[in-house]
Amino acid sequence: MKRTSARDNIVSTASRLFYKQGYSNTGINQIIEEAGIAKSTLYQWFRSKEELLLVYLEETGKMTMEGLRDAAATASTPKEKLLAIFDHLAGLVVRPEFYGCHFLNIVYEMPDGNQRARAHIKKQKDAVRSLF
Repeated sequence: MKRTSARDNIVSTASRLFYKQGYSNTGINQIIEEAGIAKSTLYQWFRSKEELLLVYLEETGKMTMEGLRDAAATASTPKEKLLAIFDHLAGLVVRPEFYGCHFLNIVYEMPDGNQRARAHIKKQKDAVRSLF
């Protein structure tokens, strides 16, 4: 496995688990096992579970905003753009693998002292507000 693909595999595995099970319910050993990597490989790329969480939040935020912007771009008037965004969101929430908002799920698990994760979540929510 190439070095960058190992990193991508770790991020992909952790992202899936964080979203489906929650951050607190996902252990490093589970990520290692499901990614099929050695513990040293994980720590080569990420110093901590929190660092991996921050990458998850950053990448998920980018994908979320891309989806919302793409939906808005299909329409021409402000009203149509807004409706297109809501249609996009309505399509997401009916999927069997929908477990709620990635960011709100995490923020509810974070202790008040985890300012780095909260800052990422605030940045994403501010971006959505700006889009609207």
